[in-house]
Amino acid sequence: MPLILFTHPPGAYASVSMVPADDLVHGGRDIRLAPLPERRALLAAPDFPHSGVNERGLAIASMAIFDGGDTRIDPLKVTLKGSQMIRLVLDYAADVPEAIALFENYNNSSAFGSHYLLADATGRSAIIEYPGGDLDVIRSREPWQVATNFNVGHDDPEKNLRQCWRYQKAYQALKGSRGSVSPPEAMNILKSISSSDGHVTQWSVVYGLAAGDVLLSVARNYGELKKFKIKK
Repeated sequence: MPLILFTHPPGAYASVSMVPADDLVHGGRDIRLAPLPERRALLAAPDFPHSGVNERGLAIASMAIFDGGDTRIDPLKVTLKGSQMIRLVLDYAADVPEAIALFENYNNSSAFGSHYLLADATGRSAIIEYPGGDLDVIRSREPWQVATNFNVGHDDPEKNLRQCWRYQKAYQALKGSRGSVSPPEAMNILKSISSSDGHVTQWSVVYGLAAGDVLLSVARNYGELKKFKIKK
């Protein structure tokens, strides 16, 4: 059960983010069916975003990867979980360079469980990965960038086409349009790579970085899109 969360913390940026609400309840059951005491876990929702965009047009999304390994921890840095890193970025980063700086200044205890796609309203983007335990930044070479569920590294992006059919389909769609797509067109790309088997797509979301618009599909219901906007 996805939760769309609006936050406006004092001294930080307003943002909207997506939270898998059922993950906050013991056993991952439908939070709507949980008794009231268990639903109080929703108070922790701000610390568990999986993606989001803030009022400055900085967007971030995490994707699971399955490379395994150990997380490298610098004892001189504060350690945060991956979802807490997303919250930190949404609250305090105005653009991709500022977001990268935050990743560089903190340990990420989820380093080997996920990687992150960043984009901002200027058109800059980057992928944050941790191959071998060390932070690595892959900046876009084109007016688009794609990440799915594997480390993309610094190889020619077209070499990654064999790694994942979802990556291949999204990359080729964006290459064909030179990265210029409308929100409905972007949603159609997400629809084409959504999954109904195994890891079912819980939601698909398109963030409008300049205007703060959000286009959302829940449970692959692409015929009934929901629209939201950040209140600055």
